[in-house]
Amino acid sequence: MDKEEKKRFWQTAVDAKTRQYIYLGGGAACVTGAMTVIFALVLNSFMWLDAILTVGLAVGILVGKSRACAVVMLVYFIISKLMQLGAMTAGSLVVAVCFIILYVFGTIGTFRYHDQLVAYENARAAAASQATEEMNGQDETAADFDEEADEAFGDAGSYDEEDIYYDEKK
Repeated sequence: MDKEEKKRFWQTAVDAKTRQYIYLGGGAACVTGAMTVIFALVLNSFMWLDAILTVGLAVGILVGKSRACAVVMLVYFIISKLMQLGAMTAGSLVVAVCFIILYVFGTIGTFRYHDQLVAYENARAAAASQATEEMNGQDETAADFDEEADEAFGDAGSYDEEDIYYDEKK
């Protein structure tokens, strides 16, 4: 499936809830990435690695609809908050739980997207296969006719290798 076709699939065939879930998870990742960039500028230059990773995962969720990026972002955020647990206030804990919920929605959205994509591609393949069979005249009525002809006239298409060998000797 090319880019244009995937874009059309995203706009027309993906249900609104799946799109909303992906936007929630990707949006949360963008906010986390933006906050990390700000902290990297102001506080600690070693946070740039964290910022680049977070922004990259956000792009993977929003643009690529990547299940792997969504799962990694969820796990990465949970681990980072567990490491900060001793320094967290009640308010920051509530915010962290809200972000975890948003990342869970994003993860669910990416998995639903890929389920819908596979179903769409399978339906297209089945339709193409059926169209090919119809074009080749291999529908059930043709197969029934072939069986009736074999019963009436014998299977003229089947013979042994001995028959071929015998015919060559004559």
